Amino acid sequence: MREVRARLEDADAGGGGRARLSFAPVAAMDRPAWFTVRGSDPATPWLGPAGWQVAEHRFHPLDVEHDGQTLTILVGREVVDAIPEFAVVEIQLPGYDIVCKVSWEGVVPSYGPGALAPAPAAPRPPRPPRPRRPPPPDPGLPPLPVRAAPVLFAFVVTPGRRVMLRVLDPSAGEPPPRPEPGEGLPGIPFEAFARAFRGTLLLDQDGQGRIVGRDPDGPPPRLRFRVTPGGDTVVQALDGHPYGEQIAGPRPDSLIFGLPHAVLAEAGQGELVLDPDHLVARLVPDQPGVDPLPERPHRRSLLVPLLGVAVVLCVGGATILLW
Repeated sequence: MREVRARLEDADAGGGGRARLSFAPVAAMDRPAWFTVRGSDPATPWLGPAGWQVAEHRFHPLDVEHDGQTLTILVGREVVDAIPEFAVVEIQLPGYDIVCKVSWEGVVPSYGPGALAPAPAAPRPPRPPRPRRPPPPDPGLPPLPVRAAPVLFAFVVTPGRRVMLRVLDPSAGEPPPRPEPGEGLPGIPFEAFARAFRGTLLLDQDGQGRIVGRDPDGPPPRLRFRVTPGGDTVVQALDGHPYGEQIAGPRPDSLIFGLPHAVLAEAGQGELVLDPDHLVARLVPDQPGVDPLPERPHRRSLLVPLLGVAVVLCVGGATILLW
């Protein structure tokens, strides 16, 4: 199959459950646009209607469009809800003889009836309600939403300095907040998210948040980067830190740890020194004789951390740790 570039976009802002995949360059052809999704687990590499499985499964898109040299397909919740945030998956369209790899991020899953839960959650033991007096509202700000109970989220901070959240309680019938790049949540400034890098948080009934678990590794202080011929940026932490990421090709005004993609592309490869409070990087020119990054850096899926949270919640009273 011919490898092409793909762009992933959320197709239901605020609603969740649908995504748009655009492939280019692809000539217009009267062929079926069914597709397959392949992951990195050799035991269950293919995505099927009930989750990851051994055998290949053919999905049919909800809609197909072709504009010039770009083929666009619309996929539904059976795909969107099953792929973990930040996982790299391979999309194959045999009818068009094309294949591509996509970093799955920025797509809101569905949380309505029939949706696949982000992670299995065991019932939590009941606890007595705590009286809480909400702070006086600021007359200059809109009122915060009132929830029936606190909601537990997992969070990660992306190279674009955006805090991404996933609900860990399937009974919570609301999509997670989506702060803008460099912004936090009520009660949690962005600097607190930056120092934690990955973890869990609780949003109380009054909308105030607090971090209750964090990655013991925190953000990587130093990283190597390399820009591939296709425009993707590969980053890998140094000094034994486990973080690694492959960031899809450049988008308009895209930033990677505060640096424009064009700056990294001009350098080609080098080292980034990261400010742990703001996740803004300083570029260190590459030195002769430094080995380039491997083709596929280490990536960590959110599935294992989310399962860990579910187990800890069953114990009750224990400190919540994702990693």
